[in-house]
Amino acid sequence: MPLDEAYTILVSRKFNKYVKKKLPRSLKKALDRKVKFLAQNPYHTSLNTKKLKVSRRRLRDLEVDHVYEFRINMGFRCVFYVRNKTKTIILARVGNHGDVRTWF
Repeated sequence: MPLDEAYTILVSRKFNKYVKKKLPRSLKKALDRKVKFLAQNPYHTSLNTKKLKVSRRRLRDLEVDHVYEFRINMGFRCVFYVRNKTKTIILARVGNHGDVRTWF
């Protein structure tokens, strides 16, 4: 099922805590700008949105249907989960490109 602007964006506590404590101001600004793009069009070209390959078991454990990432800048990515039934996007993690690869 394709994503569209009808999805509601939520932020996990862990994500919010990490952003507030660990991200430099310049990355926070870039992340805010990218989240606005995500709200308008999850496939906006500047996001470079990609679906991550995650096992069915992991998806079931997370209680989500899909896991995606978008690019904040060349080095940092934001991972988000999708629940199609409730039309919800959950901002879950942020980190450098290498971290994203090891999470899943």
